[in-house]
Formats: sequence, structure tokens, C-alpha cells
Amino acid sequence: MRVTLLRVDSRLIHGQVVEAWLPYTGVRSIVVVDDLTAGNPVLREVMSLAVPTGVEVSFTTVREFISGRGDGKPGKEGVLILCRDLKIAEKLVMGRKDIRNVNLGNIQSAPGKRMVGPTIFLDDEDLKIIDRLRKRGIQVEARAVPSDTDFIENV
Repeated sequence: MRVTLLRVDSRLIHGQVVEAWLPYTGVRSIVVVDDLTAGNPVLREVMSLAVPTGVEVSFTTVREFISGRGDGKPGKEGVLILCRDLKIAEKLVMGRKDIRNVNLGNIQSAPGKRMVGPTIFLDDEDLKIIDRLRKRGIQVEARAVPSDTDFIENV
């Protein structure tokens, strides 16, 4: 499997992913790595309805993905990985050697988090994770859609 992009987005599959990131990356396969969604058939069905015909979508737990059992059926174009938060993203990067870049798309507000961009709320632990990822040579960017400019450098 060739990972084209790992996107952190608390909404997982939604319009920006389908209308902007799929065409931009050229992938025909999405893997949602999320324990809650993987275990909930209703959530899986609702998200699957948003995916266009011809795009393969699979849902897996963090553990299954890291072990290689939850890769889905990636095409030769690569795969778009979606996860809910930076803690999960770090686990995926640490557990797999094929992830080289992380896109921060939407991280929701929560107690202790501060706004660092229009759709990104981070706390101190999130900032430490970003620093650790960058030290491993992982490119970390923050863009809601491909045409956005990267604003995370200012954090």
C-alpha cells in the first residue's frame, strides 16, 4: 500500500474530502482509521454514502491498520488515510513506515485547546506531537482544502 496522504479531520469523511482532496490526490481508495467508526455499522454506512462510486472505502481500527490487516483494497494510485485526531495520527506514523506527510484539516475545539487557524484547535500535547512528527521527517501542514495556504508554521 502506498499512503498518499494522512489527513487529521474530526469529521472524517465529508464534502471537503470528497470534493477537494480525492481529486487533488488522485486516489481511488480511502481508509478511515477510527476505533469508534470501525465498530459502528450505522456510522460506517452513513460515511460510505458520501463516497462517490468507484472509490473504495474501508473502516478499520488503529491496531488493525498498524498491523497491516486494515489496509482496505488500495489501488495503484495510493490511499487517503483519515483519522480523528493527532494522537491517532502519531500512532499511525510511528507504527507504519509508509506515511510521510500529515494534513491537518479540522480539529475541533475542546477545553484546553486554542485556535491556531480557522478550523484547527490545538493544545500543548498536540503541539508536542507536531514537533515529534517533524523531527521524524514527517511533513505536517494545515489546510482545509488543497488551495489553502499552510498556516501551522506560525504555531
